[in-house]
Amino acid sequence: MLARLGEEIINRIKDKIKIELPVSLAVVQSEFGDVPGCEPPQSYFISRNNVGYRSPAVTISLAKMTFNNIDGGQQYVDADSEVGIEISFEDKELEALERKQWRYSQAAYHVLHDVDIMSSDMFMMGKIIVESIDYTLSQELSTDVAMFRKSVLITCTVKHQEPFN
Repeated sequence: MLARLGEEIINRIKDKIKIELPVSLAVVQSEFGDVPGCEPPQSYFISRNNVGYRSPAVTISLAKMTFNNIDGGQQYVDADSEVGIEISFEDKELEALERKQWRYSQAAYHVLHDVDIMSSDMFMMGKIIVESIDYTLSQELSTDVAMFRKSVLITCTVKHQEPFN
């Protein structure tokens, strides 16, 4: 049960981001109408500390599961799952990188906050709540070519309250 619950959460969030983030980025970009452009993610991961990926990239990881009501028995789930989502991106200009950071976070918030998700078998349901968005400092990738990387770190809680068969 728990392995399925955790894996379903990550799979559904990953699918949601893959489908909806490009559209949300286009909407955010149209609101500003200037550079920098925020291209849709090229790489998606479900593990941390990835190396050698194409930017922009999304990493989704399950950080923690907390069980709230243990009196529901084995066939009932009342749990909060903490999910970390990192969107990493690069640019040659630091000011453009800063603007990308704000725009990726705005687009991701619109895709994820206060949204219901269903499992692949349409049985389990959870509600995603964006708890926080953190912005990393710029990281210089190379001294040969001026290229910098930043990330948006999004912490979400997925709330579950349902019978589990």
